[in-house]
Amino acid sequence: MTTSQRPQGDPYRPGPGHGAPPWHQAAPVPGQFQRPGPQPAVPQQWMPPAGAVPQQPHGWAPVAPAAPRNGLGIAALCLGIVGLLFGLVPFTGFLAFALGAVGVILGLVGFGRARRRTASNLKTAITGTVLSVIAIALGVWGMVIVFTGLNQLSEDLGNLSAASSPAATSGTGTTPADVTNPFVAGPVTYTLEITGDAEKMMVSYGTGSATSSSSDYQALPWSKTVEVTGDYKFAQVNAVSSGPGTITCTITDVATGQVVDTQTSESLDDNQYSSANVGCTTVG
Repeated sequence: MTTSQRPQGDPYRPGPGHGAPPWHQAAPVPGQFQRPGPQPAVPQQWMPPAGAVPQQPHGWAPVAPAAPRNGLGIAALCLGIVGLLFGLVPFTGFLAFALGAVGVILGLVGFGRARRRTASNLKTAITGTVLSVIAIALGVWGMVIVFTGLNQLSEDLGNLSAASSPAATSGTGTTPADVTNPFVAGPVTYTLEITGDAEKMMVSYGTGSATSSSSDYQALPWSKTVEVTGDYKFAQVNAVSSGPGTITCTITDVATGQVVDTQTSESLDDNQYSSANVGCTTVG
C-alpha cells in the first residue's frame, strides 16, 4: 500500500514568470516617499474629437459682473447745466430753481451709489450736485428781481393813476353838501380857478366835449371860464405844483355864484422837487 506524499512548497505561491497578485503587493509605508509610477493611459473612446470646444460642467456657467448704475449722476449733471442756463435769465428763475432742486437730490443719491461702488461716476455726481446748487441760487436771485420789479411797477401805476384822477385823494378841502344840481336846459358856464402859495404848476382842464392841458408851467393864481353844453354838464380841472406850498382848485357856477367843488393839497416837504396834486370835478 502506497502512501500519498504532499507536494513540497506552497501550492498558492505563483510560479516563476507570473506576477504577484495585486493583493500581495506591499502596502505603502506612511511617511516614506513613493516614486510615482506611470499614469494609466486614457482610453481612446474617452478623448474629445480634434477641434472640439471643451464644454463647461452643468450649473457652473460664469456670472457676468453687474453694470455700474451711473444714470442718476449723469441726470444730475444734465439738470445742473440746464438749470444754470435758465438761472442766467431772471424771468426763468423759477425753472432754474426747480431743475436745481431735482438735480441736487439726484446728485446726492448718485454720490451715495458711487460711495457704495454700485456706480463708477463719482466725479460726475459731485459736479452735477454743485451745478444744481448754483442753479438754485441763480433761480432765487432771478425770482427776487422779478417780484421786486413787479411790485415797483404796481406802485408806479398806482401813482400815475392817482396823478391823473379827477378827484384828489389827499385833498383837505370840503365839498359843499349841495353838489347834485338838477339838470337844466341850455349851456352852463363855470369858472375854473387854481390858487395857492406854490411857485408854479402844470394845469389841465376839460369839459364834456373837449379837454386842454398846458405844456408849460403856469403861475398862480390861474382861472379859466368854460361853457358846458349837452345833457351832462361836465367840467374838471387838475393841477400839479412844482416845489413846496399848497394849491387849491375851485369850480364855480357863474350863473348862481355857487362853488360846486373845491379841493386843497399840500406838498409833503419843503424841497424844490416836492409837489402837490389837486383836482376838481362837477357834473351839472
